[in-house]
Amino acid sequence: MDLCEKSNLMPRDLVGMHRNVSEQVAEMLRLEEERHRIVQGTLKLRRDKSKERAWQKRRKAIVRKYNFEAGGMTIYVPQHLKELIAEGAAMHSCVGGYVDRVASGSTIVVFIRKADDLKERIGTIEIAADGSHIVQARAKFNRDLPPEARAFVEEFKAVKIENRRERESA
Repeated sequence: MDLCEKSNLMPRDLVGMHRNVSEQVAEMLRLEEERHRIVQGTLKLRRDKSKERAWQKRRKAIVRKYNFEAGGMTIYVPQHLKELIAEGAAMHSCVGGYVDRVASGSTIVVFIRKADDLKERIGTIEIAADGSHIVQARAKFNRDLPPEARAFVEEFKAVKIENRRERESA
């Protein structure tokens, strides 16, 4: 903001100007906090390489088991644990804190992405470690998934969770 400009020093709508500047500052602080969480989480993972090794052993089986695409969406299995941290920061959710549980195999986390653009985040799914059910499926800010993503999760559940359970019990 140019403080030499008269309209910035003496705005006609002081309350509006204050609100806008406050929102900008809040966004800058939020982005800095997000960056800090990503850096700290990544540093912690670098110090403890055993978690990444454990994840890499489990990841291939998870990719085979939960590979799924429908309705322009796909299941993306994180290649590295640091992606959980980045996902949590970008989606404003707690999934970044699931690194230990995912690495140890006590839960499974996969991402819902646009099939034609894996960088476009839609949601996050937590699956029980034994694959018996979906624990939760959430969108950005821990909100409910949009209707088309809910339909995708229901189809994923029918094909990959319930079908597998039926085959294993037969």
